Amino acid sequence: MDTTTLRINGVCNAACTFCALSGVRVLSEEAFDGAVATLQADRASGATELRLSGGEPLIEPRLDALVERARATGYERIVVETNGTLAAEAGRAEAMARAGVTHALWTFYGGDLETADVLFQVGGAHEAALEGARALQKAGVAVEARTPLVTELLDELPQLPVWLREHLPDVTVWRLRPLFQNQHPDFDRDQLPALDHLGRAVSKACREARLSELEVVFEDAVGLPLCLFRHNAHALSAWVSQRPRSSADEHQRLDACADCAVSDRCAGLPSAYADRVGDFRAQAFKRVPAALEPETDRDEPYVVYDNTLEMGREAPGEVRGPQVTLRVLMPCNQDCTFCFVDRTAPGLSDEQLDAAIDEAVERRASRISFSGGEPTLYKGLERLVSRANDGGVEELELQTNALLLAEPGRAARLAKAGLNQAVVSLHAVDLDRYQAITGYGEPDTVIAGVRNLLDAGVRVQLNVVHNRDNLDHLRDIVQVVADRIPEVQLLFSVTYIVTGVIRDWASISVRYTDAVPHLVAGMRLARDRGLEARMAGRCGTPPCAWQGHLKDLHAFELLDVAASTDGSAGEGHRFLPACDTCAARAHCYGISEDYLRRFGEQEFEAIAPERWEEASP
Repeated sequence: MDTTTLRINGVCNAACTFCALSGVRVLSEEAFDGAVATLQADRASGATELRLSGGEPLIEPRLDALVERARATGYERIVVETNGTLAAEAGRAEAMARAGVTHALWTFYGGDLETADVLFQVGGAHEAALEGARALQKAGVAVEARTPLVTELLDELPQLPVWLREHLPDVTVWRLRPLFQNQHPDFDRDQLPALDHLGRAVSKACREARLSELEVVFEDAVGLPLCLFRHNAHALSAWVSQRPRSSADEHQRLDACADCAVSDRCAGLPSAYADRVGDFRAQAFKRVPAALEPETDRDEPYVVYDNTLEMGREAPGEVRGPQVTLRVLMPCNQDCTFCFVDRTAPGLSDEQLDAAIDEAVERRASRISFSGGEPTLYKGLERLVSRANDGGVEELELQTNALLLAEPGRAARLAKAGLNQAVVSLHAVDLDRYQAITGYGEPDTVIAGVRNLLDAGVRVQLNVVHNRDNLDHLRDIVQVVADRIPEVQLLFSVTYIVTGVIRDWASISVRYTDAVPHLVAGMRLARDRGLEARMAGRCGTPPCAWQGHLKDLHAFELLDVAASTDGSAGEGHRFLPACDTCAARAHCYGISEDYLRRFGEQEFEAIAPERWEEASP
């Protein structure tokens, strides 16, 4: 959407010290005509959004008339930037809505009355601003909150999404505006926070905003260094559609910027913060984080029915109902290098989620797996689990990274609702490796979440997706798991290549035959330490990749996957000509089509019956 911005005055009814005001108090007749001419010309050039700025635009007595002219010109979205205090006056918000104002960018200084009034420099302004925001919403104006990133607000920043949810639940967008030095005579440089403090506060706030279903936008793309948020997918994802402005006067390039994979998307270090970096040190991105990549247009299945049976899990002759995967929501609090989920997909509404569970119950599903994205970000997760449990679904599974389950009581509440098993991802136990793969979080937090699940009586499978960044680390993972959470079952999965999804598959994925020796070493250690380990069905390596380790394949009891009853390959897989004579075909899903497109067919050979028989116990 093309936007034109008109600054219609330079005065305000507040006196924020970080705001540099200059200009006339109200529009003259000549200035009004000039503003109308500007908005008409910009509309003719394709602008569809008009933003009216100040000062405080509501001081302008001809604001409504200007809005009416803009609406008549054809602007679809008319936005007023305001602190909201004057909108609390009787009839003011209604008049703005009648004139054609569609949105308000409302200055939000946090939930603490005293701090907010200090920032406004006007007593009682916080309460008046809140009443003004409510009046605007009541009049039908969509309100977006806007918070300057000043030192006084940083400690409170992570709590503000919850405050907004409680006091202004209809606000769905939260704009964060970095502060830069200006020419205000009373500007206090201490209001510029240290960058390390700023990065930590914003990262936590973005996580809480996701939990509160608030969209975070970095206002005007004024340009903070992206490596400030290198381990936070939430914060990085707010930059996807933005190109920060940069100039030699406003920003500096550092040594690390020269080799950074995202230097074309990053403004660099703001000059105003050159002496206020704190512990922050610029670090080059070796790859473009997936959080910064726009997703391709593709249909994302939110509800998947699977009738595949796994040998060893069903009694002979038993016919179980379908296993259902329900994507509860699409966003995630991590940014795994190999993830193929479209986190920008809209997902399902609460009503659609309830209906999906009811349908699964009606179809006598044997299992519902609550997946995502990261399903623990969904506030109503316990309600969904309880609904499925009340419907009689036997297995209720959570697919999660478990970071949020480290919070006291969360796992226990899910177990009480009916959750009885979980698949938890843990792709490294070394902090640097873990964050290189996932982008955010710590392995110790995952292990704490797993411990909470186990203590609540939930069975846990620990899913390790082996890839180029952790193949030589599998034994370390097994060792830590055996020492700290030996009750879990280890699940080894391949990196699942998906054509059309923008990921650096060449540097992430490995050939099955290259992975198997590392899997053997990890599984041998798991066996020696008393851990149960297996492969992840169709996300596991095919038996023929184990040609040099067939005895291990049998010894580890990894043959618990059956082909479909009609002999066809699994979805997205196919059998090769060599598969027709392979002795292990009954235990194989076939080869992933996307894998074959990347690596070809040359490593796959049929297992001869005599070799298969010889390896069998």
